[in-house]
Amino acid sequence: MSIRPVLFDYIRFFEAKPIETHDDGWYCGVRFAVSRADDDLLVTIAPDNMEFGLEWKQKGERRLSLNLKMVSGWEIAKRGADEYLLLRINTGPEALCSFDHCIIRLKPTIDVELLMNWDPGWLPSSNSALNTVAPKSGAPVC
Repeated sequence: MSIRPVLFDYIRFFEAKPIETHDDGWYCGVRFAVSRADDDLLVTIAPDNMEFGLEWKQKGERRLSLNLKMVSGWEIAKRGADEYLLLRINTGPEALCSFDHCIIRLKPTIDVELLMNWDPGWLPSSNSALNTVAPKSGAPVC
């Protein structure tokens, strides 16, 4: 498990070298292209800007395009043979409906989950709510 992953952790997770890196260094932006059978992923990670992007194509057709802002937590975790990239999204208390977490799995198959908290204002803390919500993938939540 890697809390606050470094570039090498992402290279290991995606099993690919970056295809593009920001002039100011990877922490400002790095892009990976990943191919698995019929699936192609284009992933942009920019921890310094708190941004994450993902485009998933299957047999050339787009299945998902995701552009997340305010990503405040980055973690790579392993459960059994499955490895996950866990992202915590900080949308603040003013959001009535927001994604709190994004969970990405590449093996054995690609899976993307978005966890949503309908009303973060009524909970004592966002962390306590996550302890009661289990992702369908069984992935740990950061």
